[in-house]
Amino acid sequence: MNWRRVGYGLLVALLGLAWWAMWATVRRAVDRDDAPAAVARAKASGLANRAAGWQVLANQRRAVVVPAASGPVTHATRGAAGTNDAVAWPVPGPGELAVCGHGIVKSVEVAPESPGEPSRQDLPEDLKQRLADDMDAQLAGLRPAPGVRRGPAAFALLQERLDDLVTLAVNERDPLALQWASKVCAKSHDTACARLPPRLWVSLEPDNAVAWIWLARQDISALAEALHRIQLASRYDDGSGRLLQAVDAGLPADTPLSLRAWALFKALSQEATALSSMHEAASVADWCAKARVADANRRQPCGALAELMVGQGRDLLTRSIGVSLGNWAGWPAERVNRLRAEVTAVRDAAPRRFAALDVDGPYGCRTAAAMVTYARAIGELGEWQVWSRPEPAGR
Repeated sequence: MNWRRVGYGLLVALLGLAWWAMWATVRRAVDRDDAPAAVARAKASGLANRAAGWQVLANQRRAVVVPAASGPVTHATRGAAGTNDAVAWPVPGPGELAVCGHGIVKSVEVAPESPGEPSRQDLPEDLKQRLADDMDAQLAGLRPAPGVRRGPAAFALLQERLDDLVTLAVNERDPLALQWASKVCAKSHDTACARLPPRLWVSLEPDNAVAWIWLARQDISALAEALHRIQLASRYDDGSGRLLQAVDAGLPADTPLSLRAWALFKALSQEATALSSMHEAASVADWCAKARVADANRRQPCGALAELMVGQGRDLLTRSIGVSLGNWAGWPAERVNRLRAEVTAVRDAAPRRFAALDVDGPYGCRTAAAMVTYARAIGELGEWQVWSRPEPAGR
């Protein structure tokens, strides 16, 4: 089965076509140690673009608890909200699709994407647009539950209120919120960004190599200092997945399943674009390029950075770039080949893992529940740890 049929629609809503196109470019380049050029090409291809596609969860009119993974799915009415039992949702018939919170909807036949493949059922484009607009309107009106750490900053980012995000980051002196604001401001000319003190983040997290990378990105005259501090750093925390945690925790407990899923989809989109580790990758691939690490003074901090990236990187791209940096810094070929094989195995399993999330169609409530569970795992453990888990038997 072509995984794009089953999981690709959801993948588009989560990460976007642009991100996957960029990742394919970087992946090929990393395999041949051409990461600096690859990152430049990837950035040019549209790093800041929004996630494409409209695999939309409809407006959920009442709260539904995330169901257990097992249990029959029948035509029966959904179970009552507030229980922990498996919920039975309607099953569509021929020419129909189940849309979480909206019921059974007449579908339309869509032509195959590739020759020899069957056609598929989808929602009419005008309906998808209306549903997406409705979900976005609901999301814009949300406010975080009181008392949730980073909830206000996460919602400011999710709702694209940059001025509020910068204010919260500076006033609360929160390193993660500062990281979010720094990354968003890298692609913005908003005057609010001028209020970000360039050295506040490194003063709060002097042991985090990512903070020093960003200082040098913003002020290239600080590169020598940054490389020295990177060599001394004990952590590599680029915040990957942590927006998901903050958004999920900040949503009120009675948030409908479809709206929670939509908020997390939007957060994943931000993770893959505005907060992407492509920012750091572009810089370190330049500073630690093969030609530059011929100088021992550059090779030492770059080797130390590579160790942090392959040991602590939370996403696949960070691990991949770390392997290339290690190779350029002179790591033994046996180690480089072993690490590359690990990256390749995790990367190649990703389509199957996404396909497994499609439980009852791209818009169904069980699929939405599976995606919420997935997003929570990414938030807690990071992409690398989640994708490195052994695949279920039979897949």
